Amino acid sequence: MKITLLKNLALAKTNALRAIDAAAERERLRYITAGSGQAMVYKAKQDEAARFVLSGEIGPLMAAEVGVTAPTVQELAQIWLNMQSLWIYAATQIEVKRLTAKSAVEAAANPAAIDAATNIDWTLS
Repeated sequence: MKITLLKNLALAKTNALRAIDAAAERERLRYITAGSGQAMVYKAKQDEAARFVLSGEIGPLMAAEVGVTAPTVQELAQIWLNMQSLWIYAATQIEVKRLTAKSAVEAAANPAAIDAATNIDWTLS
């Protein structure tokens, strides 16, 4: 009977770990646009904004977006850098909650402890 319980507990842990990762991704998507291509665009914009601040160089994404999102290159760079800071803030909190929950699932001795570990409050502080 213990072997069955251990197998069921192991399966419950595996399912909980997957559920935590899925929940964390849903939470991240509240702050970013889905898709690896979009993530690459965001990263390129961040790099261009940083280069502009350091050297005044205007990258192709920045040149294309001036007048759409912001009237000047300076304002656009500031928007992109602010968005990066906000994302890092949110991502850090989400990641800590995700990793803490996964650690608690790994340490769980019974299904109730697994359930408790997956009851995550994703509210950002």
